[in-house]
This record gives sequence, C-alpha cells and structure tokens, in this order.
Amino acid sequence: MTTQERQRSVKLAIQTRAQSIDADEPTVVLLLDEAEHLAGLLWEFVGHLAPDVGKAGYEFEMVERARELAVNLQAAVLVSVVRSGLSLVDLTAAHEA
Repeated sequence: MTTQERQRSVKLAIQTRAQSIDADEPTVVLLLDEAEHLAGLLWEFVGHLAPDVGKAGYEFEMVERARELAVNLQAAVLVSVVRSGLSLVDLTAAHEA
C-alpha cells in the first residue's frame, strides 16, 4: 500500500466514522487510553510482521486486516477527540455568555 493509498484510507475512515456517529448508529465506547493502546498494539503488530509475510497467504491477509482495523480505530480516536474538543468549546462559549 502506497503512502497516497494510506492517506485516502485514513481520510475515508474518518469520514465514515463521523457520518456513523451523526446517523446515531450503535457505537462501542472505549476509554481514550484503551483505544490508543489498542491502536498502538495493532500498528506494532503490522510494523513487525509486514516485512516478513510476502504478498499473499494467511499471514499477509492477517496483517492487512490488522492494518485496516488500526486505521479505523485511529480514525475513531481522532473523531472522538475532535467532537470532545468541539463540545468543550461550546460549553466554554455558553459559560462566558
């Protein structure tokens, strides 16, 4: 996967995550620390194994699934942080008014 493909993948994951929250679809709640730890673990797994698995086979598919999950989890963290920040801005503005 090229850098440009990864950037498109992350952008799409963030857009999809933000839209699903807006659509009131069921969500899973993790603490920020838990989500960051899990994303870090997935990226470590991908980084460690990816160079050794070739371009096909079970291990390759497993690394690709872990990479996709890491991107989606990282997107969820980013969307959550942005939404939390916006809520804090709204609360601060309401408090100052």
